[in-house]
Amino acid sequence: MDQLTIRGRKINLPLFPEEATLEMVKSLNLASGLASRFDFSSATVRALDIKDARLTEGKISSVRTESTSIAAADVRCVEFSNCELGHLRWAGGRISQTRFNGCKLLGAKFENVFMEHVVFTDCKIDYAALNQMRTSGPVMFIRCSLREAEFTGCDMTRSLMDECDLALVNFESGKYSSAAGSLCLIAAQVWPGLDRRWAKTSRNMTIATTTENR
Repeated sequence: MDQLTIRGRKINLPLFPEEATLEMVKSLNLASGLASRFDFSSATVRALDIKDARLTEGKISSVRTESTSIAAADVRCVEFSNCELGHLRWAGGRISQTRFNGCKLLGAKFENVFMEHVVFTDCKIDYAALNQMRTSGPVMFIRCSLREAEFTGCDMTRSLMDECDLALVNFESGKYSSAAGSLCLIAAQVWPGLDRRWAKTSRNMTIATTTENR
């Protein structure tokens, strides 16, 4: 297990040493199944459909899909890297101790997903819709593009966004700050004087105004 620390927050992530033995698989289309210690790489598929399944200790890399549907899945200790998941629809289930590196998730929709110890790094998540997302452990967005993304009714009090493009992002009713006062939206450090031209906010939104020094 690898541990990443950003702005004093520690997050536990999967670590796959070169000598790790993972089973190469040609497909991950699962219905109430289990995939463990797997490697799904360098594939272009029309549709990826995962429902009521469990994915654990695996790597998904350089996978391109036209349509991606994930429902009520338990995803734990999985590494997504350089994937382009077209029309991603992720409903319900849990994502834990998982990393997304350099992935394209344009227009993705996450709804009622429970996340803990998840990091998105150098990902394009523009025009995404995140509805009723819950976190019990840290969730980090590092150097991601979230242009015109919409967060609605989310509890992201344990989340952090750092060096992200948040142009015209919309935070609707929900919780987006922590008791420690660290920002989910680090406005002053990304764009000093950030205002509504950059980020639209709801009256029902809870957000901190204290920033930390780098």
